[in-house]
Amino acid sequence: MRKFRLSFATLAFFGLSMGAANAQNVCSIGTNNYPTLDAALAAVPDYTQTTIKLLTDITTNNGIYIDKKIITFDLNGKKLNVNPPSPSQYGLTFSYGGGQVKLLNPANGELNINGGAGLSTSGINCFAEVTNVTVTDHDAIDNSTGGTINVYGNITVSSSKTGPYYNYGIFAVDSVTVHGNISVSGAYTCGVLAGGGGKVIVDGVITATNGAKYVNIQYNYLTQSQFTVPTTKPGYLTYTNGTSTIWVKDPAYVPVCEITAGGITTQYTLEDALAYVQSNQTIKLLQDIDYNNIINISGKTVIFDLNGKKLTAQALNIGTNGHQSLLNPANGEFNININGTVSGISSGVMLGSSGWAAVTNVTATGGKNGVEADFASNDLTVFGNIRITSSAGSFGAVVSGGARITVEGKITNSGGAGFVKCGATVLTNSQYTTSTTKVGYLTYSDGVSTVWVGNKIIVYEITATAGAGGSINPSGNISVDAGDDKTFTFTANSGYQIDQVLIDDTNNPTAVSAGSYTFTNVSENHKIEVYFKPITGIVEMQLIASLPRIYPNPTNGQLRVSGDILDGKDREIIIFDVVGQVVFTSHLSNLSPEITIDISHLSVGLYFLKVGGKMVKIVKE
Repeated sequence: MRKFRLSFATLAFFGLSMGAANAQNVCSIGTNNYPTLDAALAAVPDYTQTTIKLLTDITTNNGIYIDKKIITFDLNGKKLNVNPPSPSQYGLTFSYGGGQVKLLNPANGELNINGGAGLSTSGINCFAEVTNVTVTDHDAIDNSTGGTINVYGNITVSSSKTGPYYNYGIFAVDSVTVHGNISVSGAYTCGVLAGGGGKVIVDGVITATNGAKYVNIQYNYLTQSQFTVPTTKPGYLTYTNGTSTIWVKDPAYVPVCEITAGGITTQYTLEDALAYVQSNQTIKLLQDIDYNNIINISGKTVIFDLNGKKLTAQALNIGTNGHQSLLNPANGEFNININGTVSGISSGVMLGSSGWAAVTNVTATGGKNGVEADFASNDLTVFGNIRITSSAGSFGAVVSGGARITVEGKITNSGGAGFVKCGATVLTNSQYTTSTTKVGYLTYSDGVSTVWVGNKIIVYEITATAGAGGSINPSGNISVDAGDDKTFTFTANSGYQIDQVLIDDTNNPTAVSAGSYTFTNVSENHKIEVYFKPITGIVEMQLIASLPRIYPNPTNGQLRVSGDILDGKDREIIIFDVVGQVVFTSHLSNLSPEITIDISHLSVGLYFLKVGGKMVKIVKE
């Protein structure tokens, strides 16, 4: 497409400058205010960084032409809508002398290009940032001669052309990033073309409708399913010929953490984050992560920002020169839960030569050790507890070679597992040295390697409540030491049964059947609520001659109970109130199939009468 250059002076002469007839200032440069955007652009000196601040929403029909200008727009929460002078011209275009258009804060306002031929750069010295681009019968982003472009919103292209040339959402030979979506519609449109080594990243989705093509790599059209495996960018589908590449966000990719490097934040699965993190970078959790695998770190320092979340892994294996730390140990949990099915590692946390690490809690079963360090260069901190339920020969903590392990909480060992092992010396929890080498801790040592145990008890609270018709024991706000177990039992009143047991707002059918629930290895506050209901089988009795009949119902006092009771059936008549309390009893005689009972002393309301193994509702009027 041919580019037209119109000077600001020429535009102003013909009265095309937006706001020329309006004296209200629409933008500013420093302390200088300008009544039109054109006037501000004309005031920008060549090759000098200049910030233009919007004072109000602006719509310009003159387009923006950049020649040797380096401009940053402070959108200031406003909208700058750029329309081209004619449908065949660009809304934002650069001369071959280069230039830049940046956004001071892309989230604080919008720079939109509407209509015409969209945006065009003219070489590697060009840099452009915009919000949204919407065009008809043209390319939205023309990067065919180079430059770098960031689109923080969406690109929309529609075309009714019948050929022979396509209109593209992006035509790139250099670098283009779209943080939103690309939508193209029409038989001769295509989402993205990358050629000549071009690299395009789409953080949203590409939608191609009405015969539109999905992507084009060096004039080879590809459908959405024709991506390259494996991907060359985690979290994205890769379309490439080895030279030019288009990355489109993988809709099936669910990031759980992020890494920020060089001012750019990228979201990953934990597996990808561990693979791509560089030394001294931080992995920030975005949600709780249950990582059913071993975390391996070697030859680099990895920092976890738990961000108030919980990370649980099968094991942590720190290799040679591997380092791992917690940005704020109190702001979340990094727990290790190892069992006998985890292969290739004998302890929940293991440190190689020159390795150090920090975790919150460690639980070990199935013959595994809790934690292990075997080199003088090793330092391991457990900010919570170690709990080991294993066979003989396994230990809560194993140290040798001058290694050091600090446990802020306590070590709990059971099932034959030992407490700690220092070198070849096995020590129980009472075999600490009389003179500690760390104030506030018990010292377990063979004189070479050391385990310090703080026994600092963290206390959590379990709130236990029961609804009408039964009880829970214990009840109220129950304090539980971190790492301990706590069992609650439920008892239904006569005529009631357990309906629901809510553990942290989720019903637990197993607890309903068992009549009890145990919180194990408590590491956070919990809530348990028990609800009851009238026992199963409270139904209206059918008026069948062979079964007991109760009448009149409702009644104002006199109630007749009649019918044959099969041998072996309970002939006792029991009446319960709505909370399950017994309020009346009597018996049917073996000699008489009928009895009249007087319940006139009962208050008006609903009751339940049980006889012959059946239950029926009765109403006292």
